[in-house]
Amino acid sequence: LIEEGFDLPIKRLVVWPFQAFQIVDGWPTWNWEHISRVRATRTNWNIANLSLLLWPVLLMLRTHVNATDRRWMLPALIALTLTMALFSNHQTSMIALALGIIIFCLAQYSIKAAALVAAAGWWLAITLMVPATQWAFQRQLHLETALPFSLRHRVVIWGYTADQITKKPVFGVGVASTEPLDDARPTAERFREDDGTVFHARTGGHPHNFYLQVLYEFGAIGGACFLALGLAIVWCASRLPNPDASHNLAAFVTAAVMSASTFGLFELWYVSVLAVTAVLLSLAAAFAGRIPIKSV
Repeated sequence: LIEEGFDLPIKRLVVWPFQAFQIVDGWPTWNWEHISRVRATRTNWNIANLSLLLWPVLLMLRTHVNATDRRWMLPALIALTLTMALFSNHQTSMIALALGIIIFCLAQYSIKAAALVAAAGWWLAITLMVPATQWAFQRQLHLETALPFSLRHRVVIWGYTADQITKKPVFGVGVASTEPLDDARPTAERFREDDGTVFHARTGGHPHNFYLQVLYEFGAIGGACFLALGLAIVWCASRLPNPDASHNLAAFVTAAVMSASTFGLFELWYVSVLAVTAVLLSLAAAFAGRIPIKSV
């Protein structure tokens, strides 16, 4: 929270001495007056990590902390994590965490209702992602200066990727082919150069959208499998005993929303965080005796 609220003072202080050494015109020099900078994408990774790992940590606290302390510790941790995300520059984590909290609160009253909302959202994300992103580009939302720059850029990437999906809709272009196909293009033409936009017609290394990347690389067949996988996860989570069901559904929704507008399907660190979150949720339930350890 301190880092995000005060422009990363701890990171800057730690890396400042190491960045003081520089090579200028082939000669080593020391510049103690330099300003340390941290790439926004790096701190965004931290926010994404903490937003996902919030749910297994909450489940562990809920299992091992007495009822009196839980009354203030759980709301405090949720509020702290949400505040941290709001202070950050990662809008995707803000939205994902907020929707995860909504599902978590809904699950306190009805697991079935929370599962139905999660399943419906997953179905809509996969079936409507292509027409929705095409519509956004056709409406020229990438020219709306009131929107964040990163979102405007994504509108172009998503619109272009959606158009490419329609060219090979059944089998796709091949697994992990987004980056090599993008690298193989000699040039990337601009969209509507006359309007002054600097965005180019390309997918980039990945389209910053799991759903589009699955449909682009795996086609409709892969999309159907991805849809079935998500629905199976929701169904299994909804059948868990409490409090595991609510935490698993909240983690699923947080991950599903975050995956809709950031990171790539084959980014190892992000896929690893998803896996670690799932394992920790399972271990928390197993150690509490609510599910067999072998099921983990």
